[in-house]
Amino acid sequence: MKLTICANIYDDLESLVKLTKKAQGDYILIAGDLCLRPYTRRQLETLWNGFIEAKRQHVQKTYTEMKQALGNKPYFVIPGNYDSDIDIEAVFKDKNLHKKSSTIGSSTITGYGGALENPPHIKLLEKLGDIEQFKDYDIHKFLEETTTDILITHEAPEDDNHIGSQAITQYIETNQPRLVICGNTQEAIPSSKQYKKTTVVNPGNLGKFELINPHDLKTITSFDHGTYAEIDFEDEIKVDFYSI
Repeated sequence: MKLTICANIYDDLESLVKLTKKAQGDYILIAGDLCLRPYTRRQLETLWNGFIEAKRQHVQKTYTEMKQALGNKPYFVIPGNYDSDIDIEAVFKDKNLHKKSSTIGSSTITGYGGALENPPHIKLLEKLGDIEQFKDYDIHKFLEETTTDILITHEAPEDDNHIGSQAITQYIETNQPRLVICGNTQEAIPSSKQYKKTTVVNPGNLGKFELINPHDLKTITSFDHGTYAEIDFEDEIKVDFYSI
């Protein structure tokens, strides 16, 4: 079985379309952050006058365009910390793998979205109750009742600099799933690491990532993008990285 994986699309529909044309996988797996600006400057200016409803229409339109771009290719998606699970569920329905498990080929896949930290313009949505804050305790509780071959999360396992989720790292050490797919770390180059029997893959940024001024939503800094991974998921796991 072959898997095409990507993360961090960040509203970049053009990059997703290019990916779907190049994808060789039997499944496309998207590890969160489909959007970057889930609301517009104009909607922000009318914060207390139908803001959440206007935001929902805006972001679900973006997700619908992405769903159309994926076409008939089998896929699963989880929300990142820029995405609301409510909106992801509304558009992608049973393809949303957040806090769920499914089967691909003869393997079990389990998903968990969100991240430990949110940027300022997303903290607004968190305060308004639109985005569920990821907590290490919650994912620990969820994972301790889970046995899976493939784990797809938006948050990355904790690294040597103590960045990332301790709960995901603990799950890897205890259960050793064959494959863990993650995203979130915008500054990271695509990477594949081996933890005992577990291969951990971060495909990098598919879409154009920007740090955003929370007051006017203008770009502060841009990062490299356009990467994804193809994984041969057989008796041995082989990972290759590509650029669109």
